[in-house]
Amino acid sequence: MDINFIELLPALYQNTSPDSFFMKFLSLYQKIFLDFQKEIEGFVNSLDADAANTEELFILAEWLCFEEFKLLAEARGAKHDENVYRQTLKKAVEYYKRLGTKAAISEIITELCGEIPLIVEHHEEFCFTVFLNKIHPALPELMEYIKPAYTQGNLVLYKDEIRLNNLSYLDVNSYLDYTSSETQLNFIYLDSLHLQ
Repeated sequence: MDINFIELLPALYQNTSPDSFFMKFLSLYQKIFLDFQKEIEGFVNSLDADAANTEELFILAEWLCFEEFKLLAEARGAKHDENVYRQTLKKAVEYYKRLGTKAAISEIITELCGEIPLIVEHHEEFCFTVFLNKIHPALPELMEYIKPAYTQGNLVLYKDEIRLNNLSYLDVNSYLDYTSSETQLNFIYLDSLHLQ
């Protein structure tokens, strides 16, 4: 939208010679004004994850205090696809609404590792443990951002089997869970496992 400032003035000024000081001053002022206007209108694109360039995406993530953005996006394969950065940033508000909840931790870990984790909360100790078959290399660092404040998160890798010896005992709240289609032990959940 180009505006000619001379057309906005009374007719007395519109008849002024183009070489006059007034016209030169007005054209300089018009150029500065229109450049600022274009810059301001372009700033809106910097706030849109779809329209922003790569550098602006990181600035936008910083403004949103989304520290884990780059780590989370790269864990999803953003180094090879810029659209992953955009999609991750678009979900920033959604992540913040649920950040630190068991559901959000489970969703992010499922997305990264490809499996639903078992999360056991220990309320008395203000900590929780996440059990997985495989751990994504970025997950330990990402856990610092997605865990609830003032809690400790532990990652535990499942082993193929657990053997209890004579110095171990199972508590009343312990149970074994077998897969119905297989006869071999698929998963062991122990509420209390005390090794002496």
